[in-house]
Amino acid sequence: WREHADNPILTGDDLPWGSNFQTPFVLFDEQERIYKMWFVSVTEIERDEAGSMTEMTQALGYATSSDGIDWRIHPEPIFESGRSPSVIKESPGRYRMWMGSRPSRQHPPGDLYRNIYEFTSTDGVQWERSDQPVLQPTGRANSTVYPFVLQENDTYYMWYGCHLDGGTFEIFCATSRDGT
Repeated sequence: WREHADNPILTGDDLPWGSNFQTPFVLFDEQERIYKMWFVSVTEIERDEAGSMTEMTQALGYATSSDGIDWRIHPEPIFESGRSPSVIKESPGRYRMWMGSRPSRQHPPGDLYRNIYEFTSTDGVQWERSDQPVLQPTGRANSTVYPFVLQENDTYYMWYGCHLDGGTFEIFCATSRDGT
């Protein structure tokens, strides 16, 4: 690997909303011959009198590029709650994404790290989220985060991370016949 001479290619100053770029996922769309990036940015932070964070909202963003270096950023978030998107374009007009998300704005901010949902879209911009998470912590795990999904033949593989008691972080794998 050689770092690009003009790094960083994007900074928080480039965002028309949000404060920074986190957990980007880039896909080269073979049919459209364009790079597509989904990323997360912090849109809201609330703190208590002592300065400790009490609320943090992370939203999903979107950008496109003809060369993977110069990006056109969508002017607003495309989904209100997200962390670490993983996207597959299954066919023209059919995208699937797996990403951490809070069940609703009324749920605690930490629920963002406990629920991986499946999303579907016809254009990669307007997304519908499944009613129930496809993955939540079990056993020793306190979180389910950073999903990465690949489809090989008729099996979907999801690698994801889990925080365990004592500060340990481990990588897990799940399989599915339908991605749901």
